[in-house]
Amino acid sequence: MDEWSRLHIICQLCVVQGLVVLVVGVQLSEW
Repeated sequence: MDEWSRLHIICQLCVVQGLVVLVVGVQLSEW
């Protein structure tokens, strides 16, 4: 159970990081 919670948090961090990279990439391409 503890490992599953930790894995879920890691997945959320990966998704958030991916969204940030996408937003930054779009903003840089608009410059």
